[in-house]
Amino acid sequence: MKNKIIQIGNTQWNSENFNALHFANGEAIPLASSKEEWMKASRNQTPCAWEMKDQVYYNHYIFNTDEGIIPEGYRMPSDKDWKALMSNLEDQYGPGWNVAGKALSARRGEFNIGFHNIWGGMLQSHTAYAFADFVNEQNEASYYWTRTESYDQQARKFYLHKKTKEFDISSSPRGCGMLVRLICEDLDVK
Repeated sequence: MKNKIIQIGNTQWNSENFNALHFANGEAIPLASSKEEWMKASRNQTPCAWEMKDQVYYNHYIFNTDEGIIPEGYRMPSDKDWKALMSNLEDQYGPGWNVAGKALSARRGEFNIGFHNIWGGMLQSHTAYAFADFVNEQNEASYYWTRTESYDQQARKFYLHKKTKEFDISSSPRGCGMLVRLICEDLDVK
């Protein structure tokens, strides 16, 4: 995995989203090619990914497989990691969610920290209507899975809104499709 690493606080973040199409053992990740395939994977609670515009959206079931997907030396951020990221940005740029959010989304200017957020939306899990909303919402917000466990068929996500630059951490069904950003734990692997 060859991505630029940026340090924010004490954490080494990848500057780009994780976009693997194979498990760590080399086996291909099941890739949905229709909303019906995506919803079937959600109903069956099976690992699945969706590729669109050079980004890969993963359901959360993909992270609970024996094959593994996260490369050695990396890990998926927890709720605590995302909160620390926003806190560090607030310390650097001033208080307020929208100031820290600007730093995550800036491509140039004073707030450009190299994080390269993608306004990717969230791929819903259960209905064709919600699936259609994904296309409409795609440029409005970013959703990233966290590794923090939730309850039953839910998993935790980090959310950043484009217009307000506000963020939140909450739960969503594991069958939803979201982006993934990794933290580098071993600088020798980058």
